[in-house]
Amino acid sequence: MAPLLVPKRFERLPDYRTLQRQLGRFFLRQRLPRLAQNTCRLYLGSDGGDGQAACREILHTQLILSSGNLYRLLETDLGQALLSRLEELIQLPAEKSQRQRLLRQLADADSLSLMELIQQLSGGLRTDRLLQTARQIEQLLHSTQALLQLVEQLAQKEDIAADASPPIDPRLPGPYGVERRILGLKRPQSSAERFYCFIYQPLAPQPERIPAVIVSHGLAAHPRDLATYAIHLASHGYLVAVPQHRGSDAQQVNNVLAGGSDEIFALQEFFDRPRDVTAVLDALTQENKQRYGDRLQLDRVGILGKSFGGYTALALAGAAIDFVALNQRCNQLTSSLNLSLFLQCQALALPNTPAALGDSRIQAVFALAPIGSGLFSRESLQAVTVPTIVATGSGDKAAPMALEPLQLFPHLASAERFLAVIRGKSHVGNVEQFLNNLQLTTAPGLSTLQLTPPIIDSYLLGLSLLFFNRYLSDAPPKLTLPAYARHVSQPPYEFHVVGAGASQALAPVVQQFRQRLLDLDWQSSPSQYEDGMFTVGDGLSLYYQSWRPSKPPRAVLVLLHGLGGHSGLFQTMVKSMVPAGHAMYGYDLRGHGRSPGQRGHISRWSDYRDDLAHFLTMVQQQHPGVPCFLVGHSLGGIIALEYLVQHWAKAPDTAPIRGAVVAALPFNTHSATSLRMRLGQLLSSCWPRFSLPLGLAHVLPSRDRSVVLAYAHDRLRHQRGSARLATEFLGALRRIHQGQARLSLPVLMLHGTADQVSSLEASQTFFQRLSGPGKRWRAYPGAYHELFNEINHQEIFSDISQWIEEQI
Repeated sequence: MAPLLVPKRFERLPDYRTLQRQLGRFFLRQRLPRLAQNTCRLYLGSDGGDGQAACREILHTQLILSSGNLYRLLETDLGQALLSRLEELIQLPAEKSQRQRLLRQLADADSLSLMELIQQLSGGLRTDRLLQTARQIEQLLHSTQALLQLVEQLAQKEDIAADASPPIDPRLPGPYGVERRILGLKRPQSSAERFYCFIYQPLAPQPERIPAVIVSHGLAAHPRDLATYAIHLASHGYLVAVPQHRGSDAQQVNNVLAGGSDEIFALQEFFDRPRDVTAVLDALTQENKQRYGDRLQLDRVGILGKSFGGYTALALAGAAIDFVALNQRCNQLTSSLNLSLFLQCQALALPNTPAALGDSRIQAVFALAPIGSGLFSRESLQAVTVPTIVATGSGDKAAPMALEPLQLFPHLASAERFLAVIRGKSHVGNVEQFLNNLQLTTAPGLSTLQLTPPIIDSYLLGLSLLFFNRYLSDAPPKLTLPAYARHVSQPPYEFHVVGAGASQALAPVVQQFRQRLLDLDWQSSPSQYEDGMFTVGDGLSLYYQSWRPSKPPRAVLVLLHGLGGHSGLFQTMVKSMVPAGHAMYGYDLRGHGRSPGQRGHISRWSDYRDDLAHFLTMVQQQHPGVPCFLVGHSLGGIIALEYLVQHWAKAPDTAPIRGAVVAALPFNTHSATSLRMRLGQLLSSCWPRFSLPLGLAHVLPSRDRSVVLAYAHDRLRHQRGSARLATEFLGALRRIHQGQARLSLPVLMLHGTADQVSSLEASQTFFQRLSGPGKRWRAYPGAYHELFNEINHQEIFSDISQWIEEQI
């Protein structure tokens, strides 16, 4: 057979699968702008338009990737640690081959944005853990604002007796010209390995005495990133040395991207970075007489370190890695919001032997966005006795203010220690420069991703000069650091400096914040967790989850979620009720969550009733004789009541139940939903599977914005119902009202007064007609529909616990 001839104009067309993938990515990118806008608005609130614009731009920045770049990064130890954190939120494939296939698909992309990465991976989102993480983020944002206010109050109390405007603004360049030279050195730990040090010094005629400062860059950075500090200090008469930390600089990451290295940074960098600085000081000592005429002041040297360089500075000042404390911190790594902790925990692979890294020549430390809360314990930080300033910002997400710098500052032993806080300062000032260091480019047409405005840089330039002048100069300035901050601070980038006395006020607040994060951590729950599938009457297998206390339970709560929800949405209740001694079992209704079936569809209401009966049988076989309560939210509450009226009331011995807790019952629903219900009734007989949106996309489920955020990203939730479900639901409501007299069990009814989905008045009317003992009504002012995930959930769970205790 002759070969098939393809016209040349079709030779370059992509094959079907490639075209399908390209179309999928095209439609995905059409949806991403709105999702990014909603995400940034939820995270940042209604204020801060500039911040939201920057947030959206970051989420949409397309990184131009060469084939395999992302795959190589994720294959490193640090990449695997980050994947482990991601896996707590997203169900990645269990088999290694499937995981590698997924990573290869991502790596094959020609460009990728952060939003696309999230969407590509979020098929198996773990909503309960996402909700907990969103609450942790909310707690972090709230605590950051509270700490900012506290620092502002403390700054107002600082003694600024010498409060006078400086004769020369320390933010302005000095009188000296600046020259740069490159010094080539051997790393002391490897005679074959060389590194470069950039020397910035004042031009002749040089000062009579030349103070020296070392500048240490961060991970995946370049010495030139901090050149503005070096040039500024050199113009004021300083010699500034900026060493290249070869095992943790931008070139090291480039080697990973090119396939020439297996790790983002060498583990020995925890030791080698301080040793690089010592080598530079030794080399300058040798040069001092011949090149500088002994004018260099190398007995009192300052160091300015950013991020990983901040660790370097503190290590040189005497702080040693505490491997025991680090191991304890890293046990909670997979639930941490502190990205820098992933870097710090890599040190656990080092020999757990203390290394002498301190250098007595270091007499002043300027730690800019430092990391080290895991590496350094309270005891090791007590070794830092030289003057130290810790500078941080409220916008730092890589080394969050409350999780890193404020964990370090209170424990330093120096009487001359300061904390500088700038509202809005981020960790990476210029994202575009950072990406250029890594030889990654962004898609054309984007503006510069400048996260740190120039005024913030000017604050820090002046602060660094004043700080080093105070502790390295023979004639320290009269202007105090808190007074300087007060002079130059401008809204909205308020700038405050406080002294050692602030530690006593800050330490307990920071500790309380850490404890609140631990309380929100799913890993800290004392429950025994299990999930799996159970089979119902028609042979369908439904997904279920259970959380049990370590001791025999006082009661068993069977959870029934609402329309479009799933059993994972009860995680907040689990965190509260299981420690109180209650076992909790929940399953995904058919057509919901991880259970099979068309989304939001049933053929007949009896399916819901029979499914619940089978689930109760399984639960009560595991806990015979333990009091059992149904807990239903919205549609789940209707299923619970209909079951009690139609099934339990006729044969109570088949499933001993002590009572029911029902929340946000939809006896009368939102107008948009009611319209769709009527349409469903019309179509039920001729087109029963016809699926309609519920019309609630713009109705906020809760006042808790972390809940709104988690729900918005939850792939297991849906907002659809079938035509047949509409008629079956209305039939269930009729049976409940007709059989209300048979409802003799205790019932606790809960409703939010601001519920925009279910009618408060209709629920009150139903409750007033109940005649059984133990009935109770609770309305919560201002609460929305998702009562179990509301901002006052602790009050609600307390009411539920008290009511259950009364019944048992």
